Amino acid sequence: MPQLRPIICSKCHSEMFLGRIQEGPSGYDLRTFECHRCSHQLKTAVKLGDPMQSEATMRWLQGQLVAPR
Repeated sequence: MPQLRPIICSKCHSEMFLGRIQEGPSGYDLRTFECHRCSHQLKTAVKLGDPMQSEATMRWLQGQLVAPR
């Protein structure tokens, strides 16, 4: 799983927090990050991936799965 870095406010250099997630254009979410120190907001579009195509899911599916007895 990729390591996620915190979003840093461009105005006061504090850590920003995810304030809301909205549905965006097809295949994207619109995410709003908020700075609690200076109230600056950053809006960004995030491409959604298919969880069934992720490396972690593929490793799990190719692992030692067995039917319950």
